[in-house]
Amino acid sequence: MFDMGFEPQIARILANIRPDRQTVLFSATFPKQIESLAKKILIKPIEIIVGKRGSTCTNVEQFVEVREESTKFYRLLEILGQWTTKDCGILIFVDKQNEADELFKELFKLGHHCLVIHGGQDQEDRDFAISDFKAKLRNILISTSVCARGLDVKDLGLVINFKCPNHMEDYVHRVGRTGRAGNKGVAYTFISPDEAHYAEEILRVLEDSGQKIPQDLKALVRSYKEKLESGEADKFKTHGYWGKGFKFDNVEKEKISQVRKELGKAFGVNGNENGNGSDSEPEVKGKDEEDSNKTKKDQLTQLKKQKDEEKRKMLFSRDPKAKQLAMDTGMTAAKVIKITY
Repeated sequence: MFDMGFEPQIARILANIRPDRQTVLFSATFPKQIESLAKKILIKPIEIIVGKRGSTCTNVEQFVEVREESTKFYRLLEILGQWTTKDCGILIFVDKQNEADELFKELFKLGHHCLVIHGGQDQEDRDFAISDFKAKLRNILISTSVCARGLDVKDLGLVINFKCPNHMEDYVHRVGRTGRAGNKGVAYTFISPDEAHYAEEILRVLEDSGQKIPQDLKALVRSYKEKLESGEADKFKTHGYWGKGFKFDNVEKEKISQVRKELGKAFGVNGNENGNGSDSEPEVKGKDEEDSNKTKKDQLTQLKKQKDEEKRKMLFSRDPKAKQLAMDTGMTAAKVIKITY
């Protein structure tokens, strides 16, 4: 939820629940950006790492093939011909929604009755597709990375990255759909020379999980590094999933503000007149920002005290009886406190 851009929404939920809660955070991958966000909401967390951070499961046999875009579809048909007779699910990943629909049409023409799922579909359609896939009514599912997380299908034996994942976290999550609960799995990844900037991270994942590294993948990584050194290619830096989160437009904000005003009038509470304040999302602030805000708050409190003191002095100078009245009030309040305790 963090790296998909829902940090403001998570912050809003946490701001409205009791502080003495227990918080447990699970993640198959834990990049530095997400770790810094997690530290803002966790208090002295205990970190438990199963296996090696950012590596794939050893139960999955991984194959990475360097091939041109024009040959990927024929290689896919070859693999499907070997696996469709087996009693297991096959999950094919692409990058874009239109690629998923196009691949679905091409495979359907050739007699492969498959399912397709992506973010452009209604939730009901996605639910039906996953339900049919789990029930083995169809054993081939084509998907974008929307299925890379949270999908647990029994007997899913094969994952094919028809389009190469564009960062390490996506690769780990995609491959992690198979080889679950102690079962064995197989994963194929197609990478073209134009996708050489993704190759180094995939090579590193293969090394960390003890997989056999193909020579053409090593050659692709070397070639890309040489192009970087010679200036023929620009350095490509991946950040993993990184969304901006959902934000209301001005019309929606105005509607929310109006509803708050009406509720405030109905319950006898002052509504939010400017549409800000409670409408805005609370931010998760780091330690340095919190310290800075605390210092500013202390300065404002001190300034207010000085102004109050100046007002009292001015009042006492204008009215001699005011000082005596204030002293009498203080003595009375002290007696009441003493009696109470």
